[in-house]
Amino acid sequence: MATRMKKLFTVGSDCHGRGRVLYSWSSKGSHLATVGNRRKVFIWDRNGRLYDEIHLPSAEAVKPAGVEEETASACVALEWDSTGERLALLPSGITTVLLYTLATRDTTKLDTNMKELAFLSWAKSAKMLAVGTGKGNVLIYNDALGKKVPIMGKHTRRITCGAWNSEGRLALGSEDRQVTVSKSEGDTIRQLGVKMEPTEIYFHDKKDEEKKLRKENTISINVGRKTIYLYRVFEEDAAAEADQDRDNPIELAFQERYGNIQCHRWFGEGYILIGFQSGFVVVISTHNKEMSEEVHSARYHKDVLSDVAYCGALDRAATCGGNLIKIIDMVGQECNEIKSDSIEFESNVVLDKLQWTQDGQVLSVSTQGGDVHSYLASLPVINDVCETRLVYLTSLLELTVLDVLTDDISKIQIETEPAFVALGTNHVAVGMNNQAWFYRIDSEGQQAHRVNQRDYLGTVEEVQLNERYAAVLSEGRVQLHVIEAGEDPGEEEDLIYPDKGHANDISCVGMTQNFLMFGTKRGSIHYYYLEDKALVNEYRHEDGEIRQLYPNPPGTRVLFVDGRHAVNLFNPVNDQVLPVPKFTGALESMLWDSADPNVFVLADNRQFYVYVYTPVSISGALISFVGTTARPTGFCPILMYNGMITCQLKSGSLERVMLTTHTSLQGQDRGILEKMKRRFNQHLALLHFKEAWEVALQVKNGDMWSALTETALTFMEVEIAIRAFRYNGNAGMVLSLQKISHLEDKNLLAGHICVLLEQDYSTAQVRRPPPPCA
Repeated sequence: MATRMKKLFTVGSDCHGRGRVLYSWSSKGSHLATVGNRRKVFIWDRNGRLYDEIHLPSAEAVKPAGVEEETASACVALEWDSTGERLALLPSGITTVLLYTLATRDTTKLDTNMKELAFLSWAKSAKMLAVGTGKGNVLIYNDALGKKVPIMGKHTRRITCGAWNSEGRLALGSEDRQVTVSKSEGDTIRQLGVKMEPTEIYFHDKKDEEKKLRKENTISINVGRKTIYLYRVFEEDAAAEADQDRDNPIELAFQERYGNIQCHRWFGEGYILIGFQSGFVVVISTHNKEMSEEVHSARYHKDVLSDVAYCGALDRAATCGGNLIKIIDMVGQECNEIKSDSIEFESNVVLDKLQWTQDGQVLSVSTQGGDVHSYLASLPVINDVCETRLVYLTSLLELTVLDVLTDDISKIQIETEPAFVALGTNHVAVGMNNQAWFYRIDSEGQQAHRVNQRDYLGTVEEVQLNERYAAVLSEGRVQLHVIEAGEDPGEEEDLIYPDKGHANDISCVGMTQNFLMFGTKRGSIHYYYLEDKALVNEYRHEDGEIRQLYPNPPGTRVLFVDGRHAVNLFNPVNDQVLPVPKFTGALESMLWDSADPNVFVLADNRQFYVYVYTPVSISGALISFVGTTARPTGFCPILMYNGMITCQLKSGSLERVMLTTHTSLQGQDRGILEKMKRRFNQHLALLHFKEAWEVALQVKNGDMWSALTETALTFMEVEIAIRAFRYNGNAGMVLSLQKISHLEDKNLLAGHICVLLEQDYSTAQVRRPPPPCA
């Protein structure tokens, strides 16, 4: 079965040995810790490169009966702290906990003076570590202060599970069929008896319509793999004394056909995802009005389900059983399997445990044979565009350059996962922090090669490229330099904007082949002509900061966002600024059509808004709203060509969306009147007068001629109007227009057209220029 997920790396049984593997991703998703039955822990980076090895001390005690030496992991537990900087290891058979520091690669021993260590868990927001034993004793260790608090007799038998909440409360479950909730100092504040041994505990907010509950006030307990208990933890709230249900948990029972509960996960606003060993996955609500109600139920695995993992960043769950992984999209109450993301292994593989990185970019799965496979589940949406080409991230260390017209593809292998990317005529820039690497891309099939590396004075916020130059925005300054320096690096010095003595308040930058432009926090837009390195235009905007700039390819028009988050179009030739109409959403992206220089699109999180700009009409320069198209969820627009928008998905793949305003432009159907009418109307709305004329000529419909003549006159396309009036049989208008067609003064011409269109006399007078002096 093919999958859209790309395998990043595999850590095999040659490292771990045969048998089950314990593994854990750091909270930042930067490093993976794995350990098999060999007494060695491996630390890997997110690209599968070995970062470090930790050798575990030999066991001091004999393994418990029933545990196979060949298949049992050398660690009872391992877990990263909330910062991803410290890794706690619980090696089997010894009385110490190992604490590994990622930055220094140092390992220290924490002596517990307790035997049969069985459980550990880091607090969510503090440097607190809880360690439980087979006898029910607990050690609370403050890693920041180096202080140990032993708590003897917390339970009478082995501690099996536990969890912290964000307020530093610790819930523990034990083989003694008791669940305790304690303060971080170890004092028990609640204790609950359950019918069978608890195997899982989680804290969460149980949904309540009044929303007056304490944060993470509810624990859910997997009791004997048969039922789920929900227990409200009121702590020391005075209202708890009056609550009759504080010691009576809600018990959630399920249909017998589901079998035993393998695991459960909280997600969304008070929903629980439950995986059953029989292969069923069930979603229930904890709303007071919907308690125990099944929102979703389906059998995803025929024989067995071994684990379920939920990723909040993607609103997706992964399930595994046998040799198959399935992905479920879980937006709101909707649960839909994404079959294209399913992963099937060879028939002899038995999958064991799943884990997402916190950002959802990597999904890992372990097998009972000693392997850990990691897949690229999503990618940072990093891309850029130059004319008809785009560059985007296709793997953590791979960029792809695609020409949407020719489908030519170039691959670039990079050394560091980038935070930004820029595309120029012949180059790609990538980088992070204050560094950038420049690659030259030649013809298709040739390997891209690095031609420059630069360090800047501050963190890079934005990079723009053209054929020769790179413009880098950093800490309020723009640094302009050549991309490829010659043999003499000083042959062309870098230029820094603004000049010395001026405030470093540049907020955004744009560049075309001929112009460098930037906006400032003071509300000004500056245009520099690159050949002369000279300022050729400066415009001051009245509505505050210039937040974003997006020039069209020639640089003759610029879309910009001001301090009020309004979108405007700037014409640098005459300093004219026009507000973009009918857009009230939160702007997410702006695109110029690479094939149609006057058409552009604005996008919010739901729709694409299509506009056409014209510098000339009887009313002056205009921005006309053409229409909207629904934007599919998760589609990030990159490039538009002739109404086709190429979008990047979180998976790294590309999808295309045809705007509804352009759907009929490409057809060649003749004789189908309705289709021809749609094509005519779309061409006319986009001010494609030549194309609209050709369609009208085929159909020869009176309504089309009337629409074409009126629109052509409104936008002062006199020749098209004359031809249309002639075909429509209006000789008077043909003669009138021929008399004024020679006029070069646009204002005078507009005044005459207003009269012909029978618009009010004052409008014609305004458009008419004053007569020349004698």
